[in-house]
Amino acid sequence: MCHFVGVARSGYYAWRQREGASSPKRSQQAIIDQRVAKAYHQRKGRSGAPRLALDLRDDGLPINRKTVAASMQRQGLRAKAAASLRLPPTLDIRCQ
Repeated sequence: MCHFVGVARSGYYAWRQREGASSPKRSQQAIIDQRVAKAYHQRKGRSGAPRLALDLRDDGLPINRKTVAASMQRQGLRAKAAASLRLPPTLDIRCQ
């Protein structure tokens, strides 16, 4: 089978052995993802990566803004944009 696929036998068995194991980087990413998601939902989805990074640093997790942004992107989290203030036509200064 290895000859058919074009890989070395030792490489196949090494891949099979580490298939179920998770690397330290992946487990650290999972922890960061959980903390970022929790902070994101505490702020009701209104904060982006810079604000969440500050919040997590205040909580004692030394984390970079870019790391938070990557975590948010992996999870599909986006900050909600602030709604613009719309005045009724009678109060709009531009209409006078």
